[in-house]
Amino acid sequence: MPSDNPLITALGPYKSYKTLPELLRYSYLDNKDVRNFDEQEQNDYLGQIKSLFVPTLSSMEVTYTIQQMIRDSYFVRNPYLVETRKQLYEIGSCAGMKLDELPSFDLNASGYLIYGITGGGKSKELKRALSLFPQVIEHGHDEEAGWKRQKQLVWLYVQVSHDGSRGGQLIEILAAMDEVLNTNYHIELPKQYRTIEKLAVGVGIVLATHYCGLIVFDEAQKNNFYESIYKDILQAFFLKLMNFGIPIIVCGNPLAFEDIFNSSQLTRRFRSEGLKEYLPAEECDDDWNNYMVPGIWEYNVLPEYTELNDEIRHALYMCSGGMRHYLCELVKGAQNIAIRSDSKSLTIDHIFQYYETPAMKLQHNLVNAFISKNSKLLTEYKDIPAEYFKKLWENDEGSSSETKQNDKSYTDDNYSSNQNDVDISRTIKRRKKTEETRLQNKQKKKKRNKKELPDFDLRNGGLENVVVQGYMKISK
Repeated sequence: MPSDNPLITALGPYKSYKTLPELLRYSYLDNKDVRNFDEQEQNDYLGQIKSLFVPTLSSMEVTYTIQQMIRDSYFVRNPYLVETRKQLYEIGSCAGMKLDELPSFDLNASGYLIYGITGGGKSKELKRALSLFPQVIEHGHDEEAGWKRQKQLVWLYVQVSHDGSRGGQLIEILAAMDEVLNTNYHIELPKQYRTIEKLAVGVGIVLATHYCGLIVFDEAQKNNFYESIYKDILQAFFLKLMNFGIPIIVCGNPLAFEDIFNSSQLTRRFRSEGLKEYLPAEECDDDWNNYMVPGIWEYNVLPEYTELNDEIRHALYMCSGGMRHYLCELVKGAQNIAIRSDSKSLTIDHIFQYYETPAMKLQHNLVNAFISKNSKLLTEYKDIPAEYFKKLWENDEGSSSETKQNDKSYTDDNYSSNQNDVDISRTIKRRKKTEETRLQNKQKKKKRNKKELPDFDLRNGGLENVVVQGYMKISK
């Protein structure tokens, strides 16, 4: 039972799904009276919008999954059980072996693959979810567990090494452990294990000894993961860590995982806990429309708050391409303009003005590519899988030929980056009718499908109701 497991008991109270919106939400403006802010305070607090976290269905899913990965791992590694203590001893006795010499331990932990293009918020959601759990727990003497004292490493966050090498990755792990455990592993272990093969096993032993409940590898890219000459060796190391009972999350660009997606064995192991894809939002997406946009728009440092209406919603979507990073940048940049012009409240014109600044003009092609579903505009970006989006959009009923006929700009042949020079306010008005038609068609299909679903089904709003109730509670 979990109550008889010191690794689980030390985690603290279980975080139920209903409590996650309140736990995840974070804002520097909470309990601040912005009406009395002077210009300095406005700018200081506006700069902290980067720390704002808006709870969504997506972030709740990630948090809930992380919690269960950690608990499931500890459930089968209970130090109060004789067989698990024996297994940890057997892992420790592997010191000096190479990876391919390791015996098989029946502790196959789960894997979780998270991928998406830059600006989608995947790393932000990961880090916020991890912050809800203690990272290191110090235990005193426990005779039943077999230790005089123990530092339990609940989770570890590291980046994939810049060159994709296993040696670089091992040092990254050891340095991250030293930082939180106050140890000196990154100096001591390489002296103890003279080869990379033996050091890899040594790192796994140290992680298992500290009962690491989860290790996150972030920033996997095409150049440091998929194209790395060490790719196969690094993936084998990840699989061995899972064999030691340590769950793994790998997060990064979809181009980094092409070989994993094309291998049934790798896909099965790395996605045993699921796959999480971050795509630029569609305007009618629940997370975008009901949580992300209202939550970021509410971060207001001006004396008067402007109510979010359909026109502002549409402008924010058309100027951000459905990407969280650019949405946040728009709201911040528009408020900066309002402050400098001594405006009391934020207007849609401030959004348009910021969209035409040099900083945002650099992103017009990317934004327009996702708004118009134009894969040709994506080919100039090396870190975006243009072919993947082309196939995705070809299969999207929202991009039907009927919709495209209403606006020539939605076709690859007729849409070009020259449209960036057009006044954005006129562009938005011209596209609005087309976008509304597309959304109406999509909503009609959604309503037809929902009639066939039970009330508790997620696609019929079952879990969404939980988020709405929680969000309304913390917004009061």
